Amino acid sequence: MPTKTNQEKLDPFWDNLNSHCGSELADELEGICNGKYNELPAGVSQSIIHRRKMGIPLITEECCYNPCTRRTLKEYCAPSQQ
Repeated sequence: MPTKTNQEKLDPFWDNLNSHCGSELADELEGICNGKYNELPAGVSQSIIHRRKMGIPLITEECCYNPCTRRTLKEYCAPSQQ
């Protein structure tokens, strides 16, 4: 589980680890990001060549093949939704 500062308390909704794949992943992102999300975290180059060279995981690699938290999913929201 992620480490939080004194100001941030663990919240089961946001901090529990789960695997989200297929339509479940899309539904989670839809709810968290109000339908506006990216395949990569906001601010990361969207170029497939760049992300492969840098070893940057896609959302399916980060949250389907491996469990992640809803806080991690929120990183994939479009900037205006964070």
